[in-house]
Amino acid sequence: MRVEIYKPLVESTEFCQVNNSELLPEICNEFVTIYLNDKLTVAGFERSEGIDLTRHLCHWLFINGHTCSKLSMIH
Repeated sequence: MRVEIYKPLVESTEFCQVNNSELLPEICNEFVTIYLNDKLTVAGFERSEGIDLTRHLCHWLFINGHTCSKLSMIH
């Protein structure tokens, strides 16, 4: 399917109007694994701090019933 079909929808709506918090753990994981891997510091914090922030946010979403997904660390 062509992306151009969705462009007017993306430009005319807010993210939260068409998505729920179930996507946040996946988005957070992508942020850490892709974006923070390329940068030593982003927005004034290190990658390890970004990982901690992501874990705490996803845990908060889970315990407050905003998502069914539980983020876990791979060792």
